[in-house]
Amino acid sequence: MFHSLRTPPFGRLLALLLVPFLVLTGCDSGGENGGGGEEEQVPTASFTSTVNGFEVTFDASGSTDPDGGTIQSYTWEFGDGTSGTGATVSHTYQAIGDYDVTLEVIDDEGQTASSSSTVTVNPDQIVVSDDITANTTWTADKTYILNGLIFVNPGVTLTIEPGTVIKGRSQNQITTNDGASALIIRRDGNIEAAGTADSPIIFTSTADDLEDPADLGPSDRGLWGGLIVLGNAPISEPGSPTVEGVPDSEGARFGGDDPADDSGTLQYISIRHGGFSISGVSGDEINGLTLGAVGSGTTIDHIEVFANLDDGIEWFGGTVHATHLAVAFCGDDSFDWDTGFRGTGQYWFTIQAPDAGGRGAELDGFDTVTNDNQDLFSDPVVVNATLLGSGTTSSLSDNAMRFRNGGAGEWYNSLIGSFPAGGLRIDTDDAAADNFNDGFLVLRNNVYFSFGGGSDIPSIVEGTQFDSAIAQANTFQDPGVSISRTADGGLDPRPTASGLPTPEAKANFDNAVPQGTSAPDLTPIEDVNYLGAFAPGQPLWTDGWTALSQTGFTAN
Repeated sequence: MFHSLRTPPFGRLLALLLVPFLVLTGCDSGGENGGGGEEEQVPTASFTSTVNGFEVTFDASGSTDPDGGTIQSYTWEFGDGTSGTGATVSHTYQAIGDYDVTLEVIDDEGQTASSSSTVTVNPDQIVVSDDITANTTWTADKTYILNGLIFVNPGVTLTIEPGTVIKGRSQNQITTNDGASALIIRRDGNIEAAGTADSPIIFTSTADDLEDPADLGPSDRGLWGGLIVLGNAPISEPGSPTVEGVPDSEGARFGGDDPADDSGTLQYISIRHGGFSISGVSGDEINGLTLGAVGSGTTIDHIEVFANLDDGIEWFGGTVHATHLAVAFCGDDSFDWDTGFRGTGQYWFTIQAPDAGGRGAELDGFDTVTNDNQDLFSDPVVVNATLLGSGTTSSLSDNAMRFRNGGAGEWYNSLIGSFPAGGLRIDTDDAAADNFNDGFLVLRNNVYFSFGGGSDIPSIVEGTQFDSAIAQANTFQDPGVSISRTADGGLDPRPTASGLPTPEAKANFDNAVPQGTSAPDLTPIEDVNYLGAFAPGQPLWTDGWTALSQTGFTAN
């Protein structure tokens, strides 16, 4: 008898039902999970650290799983040969040092991710990661590390003792997701930082070993951000703009209607090796010292900016008097004003490096000019400046001074020279030229010397329409200063030549501004019997507390 292989009725039905299931589950035309489904996403590992003496608390609660799952494990390598587990852990180190810490996380799908950061352990250092929200004093027995953008909030005073050192982290060291480290005083915030000649307050990079004067030099720029002070004094622009160098999202605004606004005190402060650009866009770097709408109630004297990547000191509006300023070896302009600055200055000194630098002074009137603000251009008064460029043989090509964008101002009793190109440019395609013709732009009783662009005033002034008037009001002669751009003790900016012009007295300054606008207050300006920033035969006011002095550029 022949027996055919026939499926019983129930078995046949079950087999038919299984066929499409087998076909569907056997098809693998999508991703690794099959069926065209979404690929599993790796988790994100992130952590913060809080240093308290030798004990460091690590917090990885910011780690996430984009799939919506959970982190199942946290494994730490503390950089000293030990490890630990847990989302939040505390670890005690046995010695001062920099430790490379690594976190590895695993999610509930078995996916892994890791993150690393360098943690500095030093009981004498305090890492500042949070904004200053209550009155705070930084003391000279500690070094303060800026871990990102640190704001001093409105209504709060930050006091910094003489001799205190503040260091800014570079971008790759910052653990707060900020793009740079900087100290920023908001409007209605206050900083009381009164150093002394014997105990200056130093802002510098974490890479700077202050015990080794030779570890960083004039070309070491852009290692951190800078110092920014924002106030409520008048500016030329409508509203309250955000300051350059800081993301708009941070709300770092400046400007108001109080010319006597008081942001505090800055005295005997050296700011070194800053100027980092958060955006990476040229021109968006942080100045060494930025003054946004800082009022005349603020005290600013004896400030040094050394080896900044961007401008040394820049004013955006405001009315403050700034005296005894030294700017050395910066990558862009030494002094820069804009946005309706109507303050005063005396004893300003700069020397530029041959490898990088801009103008000795870049002098802008506005950011934006309208019918409402056209008479509110920058128009300050500066006396006793010494501007030394990058040298007549430098490959750079900027002028000593440029007035543009409706800029104005008055300069008296100053020494200006050693620049590779010309001495002066007044832009003729905007209101800067009009300001000269109207008497708001004044250059008088200044001495020009040693320019790559020429050997008399007409040859160093760009544009013939200004030659005669500027030549009649100023002189071209060697003031007898000693210039060196190496750390050989050869820099001595005190004039030694005889026959220099007699200084013009404050009572004879024009101090001219458009009718109906406020002129600078000349009260703080002193009448002295010499030209330039330094008195002949007297000690340099930079001695002892500046990087120029401490690293051997000047002979103390």
